[in-house]
Amino acid sequence: FSVLLVVVTIKVIELVNEYEYMLTKFQSLAYEHPRQHLFNAGMERIGKRPWVNDVFGESSTHFKLEVGSRIKNIYEDGLLVEVDYVDLLGIYGWILTAVVLLFPIGMFLKILILFLIERKFIDLIFLLCMSVFLTHSFLAGHGIISPMVATIMVVVYTYIFYLRKIKV
Repeated sequence: FSVLLVVVTIKVIELVNEYEYMLTKFQSLAYEHPRQHLFNAGMERIGKRPWVNDVFGESSTHFKLEVGSRIKNIYEDGLLVEVDYVDLLGIYGWILTAVVLLFPIGMFLKILILFLIERKFIDLIFLLCMSVFLTHSFLAGHGIISPMVATIMVVVYTYIFYLRKIKV
C-alpha cells in the first residue's frame, strides 16, 4: 500500500507540473482558501446593510445578488456564502437564525449529555453524526440549509428527541 501511495503521489506531482494552469491554481490555494472571497463578501454585505435587515433578514435572492456583486460572479442568480451561519444570518436575520441554530445545537448537547451519562454505543454514533453535521455546516456549508441533508438529519433528531425516551 505504501508503494502504491508513493507512486500515485509522484504521478500527481508530475501531472500538476506538466500543466501550467493546474500549477497556478495549486499555488493560489497556498495563499488563500478558495471560498474566502465568498465569506468576505457575505460578511461585508451583512456589515453594511440597514439594521432592519440585520434583525429580520432580507430575501434569499437579494442576499445572493448582493454577495455575487461583491466578487467576480458568473452566475446571474448570485451566490451564497456557503457557510451556513453566514447564509442564515444574511437571509433570515438574527431572530430566525437564532431559532434555526438553537435546535441542532440543542440536539447535539442533549445527545452529548446522554452519551456521557449512559455510555451507549448508539448514542456515540448519533453524537458523531451530529458532530460531523454541525462541523460541516459551520465550516463548509450546505448542512443546515440543505434540504437533502436536513431530510437525513430528521432520523437523527427523531432518535435524540423521541426514540431515546423509549430505550431503543
